[in-house]
Amino acid sequence: MEDEKIELYNPTEKDIASRKWAYDGFRVMWDNSRRTYTQFCDKTLTQYLDESRKMLNLMSKPREDGRSNIKSTTPLNKLMAILARIALNRPSIQVSATSPYGNLDKKRGDILKDLYKHSYERLDNEFSADSDYFFRAFDCASAGVMVT
Repeated sequence: MEDEKIELYNPTEKDIASRKWAYDGFRVMWDNSRRTYTQFCDKTLTQYLDESRKMLNLMSKPREDGRSNIKSTTPLNKLMAILARIALNRPSIQVSATSPYGNLDKKRGDILKDLYKHSYERLDNEFSADSDYFFRAFDCASAGVMVT
């Protein structure tokens, strides 16, 4: 065993450059995630999302002066009613396909559209496509920002 020579990893210039590029990109993302924004009331995005969800779910800090801090469930109920109405009318898609020669191919487009519909309406889903659409929209609205 003493005669065995252990080779240590010796990165090439290309490896070093790619690692530096990845770490630089990570550093930018890390700094931006820790930065406060005026659009989020001088809070980070994570703090803003957390507070928005807590506010919607009526989890707020107790008041220091001893007064009641009970909030109304009316905004939550209204939001759910609006989103349920929207979920009934999911946006549809228009699909067009081309043949290998660059011509429009209606048959291929119909097949792709049917595959898309089937992916939403398959039987092994826990929820229907409408409820999935509702929950995604509710998550975006409850976060206080619409980022999808």
